[in-house]
Amino acid sequence: MRDPTQVPHDKVAAGTPVYTAQLRGTALARHQQALGASFLITLHADTTFIRVYAINHDVILKWANHDTEYVNITNFDEVIPAGAQRTYMVPMMVDGQPFTRIMLGNRTVGATVVVIEK
Repeated sequence: MRDPTQVPHDKVAAGTPVYTAQLRGTALARHQQALGASFLITLHADTTFIRVYAINHDVILKWANHDTEYVNITNFDEVIPAGAQRTYMVPMMVDGQPFTRIMLGNRTVGATVVVIEK
């Protein structure tokens, strides 16, 4: 896990760094899934960023730290619009440790998502 203060970013929106530049290097993991209800991904221990592509429908994302969490239209952390990609730095939990999982869900049945861990 990289120190977030040492990671270059392109700009700051509402006080939050926005990462739009290419993330160089080999992907730590790749995931592609046609979403039913939701999809859990356990992040690689060295993942600092995730890049999420919403292929055909909006996708919702929730940061998680155990398998029993779920995502739905009332408790998501991020929305990735259909046809878009977003890059997120893995945030830290209250105890200073990074989140270890993400939950992905669809806003419309049949959404397909691709996630790349860097």
